[in-house]
Amino acid sequence: MAKIGGTIEDSVRMCYAYRQKERVIFQHFDGKRVLTMSKYPIQAQVLSDMLSLRGMARNELARRTGLSPTAITYYCNGQKMMSLLNAAKIARTLDVSLEYLATGDAEHDVSRERLVSEEEFSLVQAFRTWMEDSRIESKMSRHLFLRGVAGAGKSKEIRKAVISHLEQVGGFYVQHVYDGGQILGVALNPVRDDFEYVLAKEKDADNVKRMFVFRKDDGWEFDGDVYEQYGVKYLRDNLDRQTALTVLDETGGLELLCTGFRTLLYKTLDATPCIGAVKSMGDSNPVWGFVRQMQDAAPAREEYLRLLSGTHNTKFLDLTADNVEKTRHKVAQFVNANLHLQPMNPPFAHYSPE
Repeated sequence: MAKIGGTIEDSVRMCYAYRQKERVIFQHFDGKRVLTMSKYPIQAQVLSDMLSLRGMARNELARRTGLSPTAITYYCNGQKMMSLLNAAKIARTLDVSLEYLATGDAEHDVSRERLVSEEEFSLVQAFRTWMEDSRIESKMSRHLFLRGVAGAGKSKEIRKAVISHLEQVGGFYVQHVYDGGQILGVALNPVRDDFEYVLAKEKDADNVKRMFVFRKDDGWEFDGDVYEQYGVKYLRDNLDRQTALTVLDETGGLELLCTGFRTLLYKTLDATPCIGAVKSMGDSNPVWGFVRQMQDAAPAREEYLRLLSGTHNTKFLDLTADNVEKTRHKVAQFVNANLHLQPMNPPFAHYSPE
């Protein structure tokens, strides 16, 4: 008996045979030409029979599989063919094999031996994601920027993707500086292989001198001179090193009013692929939302985002609590592509059946 799980290649071959058989059946069903609106009569018949046998409505099948009721209706009417992934979901829900779903042959009605295991089903899902990502990689944007509310983890995801390749990466990141567990301010640090990459740290003589946002009795204050000094230094160093990728962490705020920095920022965007985070604004941000001068940066921020979207061919990813893994995968893919690292293997590359 053929099983889906020998290798992923077996699954793909079976899916191909399934598609071919449906086409042949459409032309000659029980030896006769079928004059029907159903393009896939076997699929339609098997699904209808199984739903009737299980006492399950189409809407219930849709709910259990996570597919749309419209898709289930198409499948049950034989108007559209199921993809391998959707066929696996339906087979699991109806407790039948993919062979039986494809052929309707009684000998393959093996609910007594489930052929779609949890591992095999995960492989099918992972294979589809990998194929979609491979198509995305071929048309990669020049820059990638993460958006999201304060605390979403934008800077953390960028760090995770580049930390092992700092010899090829430059730019800057922001570090939250603490004093006895209470945030004292924000410092600007370089991204390079001979400097630590720590997003939060207790104050010391080194990071305090690079603090460009600091707490005052009546609120938060932005020091443009400090940002200009270190921001220009890090971007100039990055251009001199000719790095393969530049980190631009937490941009889109008052730093855009620093003339020298802004000039080098746009020069960097022209010169090298960049990965960065767009600074979140408003009261949700415990620091930037309360910097007194922030409203002064609104026009410059609007121009910056417009140029990123248009002139500089930037892809924006919105990071939320619900899509962390998906976003992490796309960030890693972008970094790997620009650093010319070994392409990510398909998720089933090291799978071997028992």
